[in-house]
Amino acid sequence: MYTDSFGIYEKTGQHVRTIRYALNKDYHNISRFGDQIIYCLDEGYAFGKKIIPKATEAYKIPIELDKIIFKQSGNCFGLTNIKSIEIPHADNSFVIYFHQPTFDNNNIFTYSLDKNADKWQEVKDPSFIEISNLKSGQYTLMIKSNKGHTTLNPLQFTVLKPWYNSLKALIFYFLAAICSILFAKKYFNKKLYEEKVKLELENQRLLREHKIEIENDRLIEDNLSKSKELANTTMHLIQKNELLNEIKNELIDVRKTGDHTLTTKDFQNLMKIINENMTIKEDKNLFESNFNQVHDVFLKKIKAAFPELTAADMRLAAYLKMNLSSKEIAPLFNISLRGLENKRYRLRKKLGLPFDANLTEFFLTYG
Repeated sequence: MYTDSFGIYEKTGQHVRTIRYALNKDYHNISRFGDQIIYCLDEGYAFGKKIIPKATEAYKIPIELDKIIFKQSGNCFGLTNIKSIEIPHADNSFVIYFHQPTFDNNNIFTYSLDKNADKWQEVKDPSFIEISNLKSGQYTLMIKSNKGHTTLNPLQFTVLKPWYNSLKALIFYFLAAICSILFAKKYFNKKLYEEKVKLELENQRLLREHKIEIENDRLIEDNLSKSKELANTTMHLIQKNELLNEIKNELIDVRKTGDHTLTTKDFQNLMKIINENMTIKEDKNLFESNFNQVHDVFLKKIKAAFPELTAADMRLAAYLKMNLSSKEIAPLFNISLRGLENKRYRLRKKLGLPFDANLTEFFLTYG
């Protein structure tokens, strides 16, 4: 007599008789009660009058697989008549339930996941095997007992590779790497072009600044040249006017003494020539041109700061900035030293300077 998940069977000769009650497959033990045997049923229990003999070597009952339950997803699948399955990598932790339709007591079960392996692991609970974090690959589950019972059909199953290690993922990685390389190439080409344009613009800017610097140096040299020319012209005019004034004064003295041979007409002609030479138009125009070019910035600045100054005031300021003395400036205005002192006084008053302030020092340090 033996059992499976469907009922109790009694073998007599070549015939097998089915007992109509079904045993509970989760309970593998039976108990003796006096001269009777207690069987666990799905809906209670039953008493048997005979002791059921153990399975013999001649008639071994195979171990049957019932179901597999995945811990991660909670899915459950029956394993009856299943020879092979594929398991997603996310469900690589699972429990496999099995039973042996025999009433042999004290069975010790072991299992192996490799049909060629010599190492077998003991099953802690005689009704299920718990497997955790199984690596991807192909396995063959075999179960055997210490009584010589084994699985009728070993279960072959494959734990699939994780999605990131699958063929599709590898193809995606390959395409992503190509796209990344192309993007990086495009990005660096763009950056290189931008740097090239930036460098060209910087070179153009430096070239413009160099040209401006050269032009400024040229203007400074021109300004210095014109300043020297203006200074020379100024000194020439001063010296010429001083000489003419001296000649004029000498002629006046000669005229007053009466000791002379000049007629009145000759005297008047000489005086006319001297006066005309004291204000030669060409010299004046040259002087004015150089004067305005050299002192253009200074004159604009002083005019902006003191808008009430006249053209004569600004000209006097420029003469003072040139560090000319009153004796040198007076002939340029064709006035006496007394007249120049009056002009300096009025200029000092317009600038708001005290009476004892030095105008020359003020304009030398101004701007």
